[in-house]
Amino acid sequence: MADLADGIIANSHDTKKSFQSFLEKSGRKTPIITAHLGIDINHKSEKAHHSIPSLFDVLGIEDNKPVFIYISTIEPRKNHLLLLNIWRNLVNFYGEDAPYLVLIGRRGWENENILDMLERCPAIKKRVYEFSDLGDTQMQLWLKQARALLMPSFVEGYGLPVAEAISLGVPVICSDIAAHREVGGAVAQYIDPIDGLGWQNAIIEYSQENSERIRAQKKAMEKWQLPTWKAHITAVTKLADML
Repeated sequence: MADLADGIIANSHDTKKSFQSFLEKSGRKTPIITAHLGIDINHKSEKAHHSIPSLFDVLGIEDNKPVFIYISTIEPRKNHLLLLNIWRNLVNFYGEDAPYLVLIGRRGWENENILDMLERCPAIKKRVYEFSDLGDTQMQLWLKQARALLMPSFVEGYGLPVAEAISLGVPVICSDIAAHREVGGAVAQYIDPIDGLGWQNAIIEYSQENSERIRAQKKAMEKWQLPTWKAHITAVTKLADML
């Protein structure tokens, strides 16, 4: 990209900062701008409610049960093992009262340890579910039905699911990394991606129907700015005019 591009579009200020450092070390001066990806929310999802099974129907549980969702390719940098170990602890401690975890995303690479636990750990069999091929409408409908989105990844370029969740009014618990803070702003709760106890305590808190943290996030969402494609294209157009 540094060799061939006339201009570069970064998906976040954090990505821009990293790539700009690379450009400077390489002695290049390629123009680079940040243009956040816009959020496309399918407003037909409410009408699709009757044609798409609800998350609770698919799991076979009552609709007041706490369900958490993680949207991500299954690969090491996404830190799935943190959540799986937490869910094993929750099941061992709470039994049938443990919350549910839904993983949405295809299986990636170098994920043998994750898959071993998904497929061979009896403790999480009835509490952790994996779905690899959902359409946008179904994913958004299920996300709206979740207690919160979990994003414990070590590294992200942007963190699109964080923006999608907040735009749907869904609380977010995510790793404390620059890209997540950039998109989640004052809404999301940020926890170090290796702080297992912090994550576990947060999940227990959000599992409560009267969670103060959920109320606080809902209030903060009122001032959150939705990333739009109009703003994205405006930034890209300005870059094109510079070249």
